[in-house]
Amino acid sequence: MNYGDKVGRLSLISAAVMTCAISIFLCAQETSRVLIELGDRSPSRKGVFVVHVKNNLPKAVVFCTDFSVSIETGQGPQVAPHPFEIQRWTGVRWDTQLTGSDLGSAVQAVSIDPRKSLDFQLQLDALGRYRLRLTYLKSDTDVKCPLGSQNSTTTISKPFDVTSGT
Repeated sequence: MNYGDKVGRLSLISAAVMTCAISIFLCAQETSRVLIELGDRSPSRKGVFVVHVKNNLPKAVVFCTDFSVSIETGQGPQVAPHPFEIQRWTGVRWDTQLTGSDLGSAVQAVSIDPRKSLDFQLQLDALGRYRLRLTYLKSDTDVKCPLGSQNSTTTISKPFDVTSGT
């Protein structure tokens, strides 16, 4: 076996080990975290859409949810609590959008048991590219809002576009 064969064989082994390590990392990461997923891949402006928060962790998670948010439906305004920071892409950076009621905030802790999910309804008034952020704690104990930054984790949805709906 010459030097070139040894290098080639070593490269193949290194590539196989690296692929295996990356696969294990991605699989572990995919199944061991909290995910934010849109029910509708292309929500429309002023349209109501569903967002799923999935807890793939083996432990309950807790996050703060604003219960003073409402959406407009065919039957009039409806309370639509949500736990997200809504961010909009400016072309340069992600800006956090102001949400909530002028009457004040009604924020309470909400938990999701291991391997469970919760659905939230959202409505966005402007066209653009958005993403949702959720800050949570791995805990099944009573938690007060706002969450402290110690031990909290943030997960971010994939960016999505809000279209005109035509």
